[in-house]
Amino acid sequence: HGEGEPLFVHLSSTPVAAASLAQVYKGKLADGRQVAVKVQRPGLLEKVALDFYVLRFMLGSVSAIAGATRGTQIAQSVLDEVGDGLFAELDFTQEARNMDIFRDLYGPRCPNVVVPEVVWSRTRPRVLTMTWLDGRKPRDLDADEKLVLANAAAPCLALQLLDAGFIHCDPHEGNLMLLDEGNLGLIDFGLVAQMTPVHQECMAS
Repeated sequence: HGEGEPLFVHLSSTPVAAASLAQVYKGKLADGRQVAVKVQRPGLLEKVALDFYVLRFMLGSVSAIAGATRGTQIAQSVLDEVGDGLFAELDFTQEARNMDIFRDLYGPRCPNVVVPEVVWSRTRPRVLTMTWLDGRKPRDLDADEKLVLANAAAPCLALQLLDAGFIHCDPHEGNLMLLDEGNLGLIDFGLVAQMTPVHQECMAS
């Protein structure tokens, strides 16, 4: 941004949403766009890193004392896999890239699914700024509206599984919303996966 230009002309003083990893604030840019600003909880990365260091140390100590077993090897593999996923989720620039990839892959073929646009000039590893989506969560919808949401979601889900294999892995109701124009809003791309062709063939069969 330009020298002296504020990052936001307005930012809510309290979070509009909160989760274990971050809090979300509503803001406004100088160009008038409404944005969601996802801010990582202070000190979270350091706390998670320390927790995983302690767990790895404990597991290594058990292996040194009792000897490496199939069980400790599996536990080490699971710990490494969880750690890789969690540390990736804590890098909000990676989440921003996931959003761009998802939109590029599926946007033209899923016109009823809307993914927020990343504001890269206001995005850093611990702060993700994206365009604001106005909508209602599934719990606030009536039966007919839930059907509209499901009809928008189903084709996109099929494409994720059977086409490119790039999958949003956390599509719970907190990350879905029915937008005012009747489209499905999809948020929170911290947890994604890339399926292999073998996995896709198994799903298809």
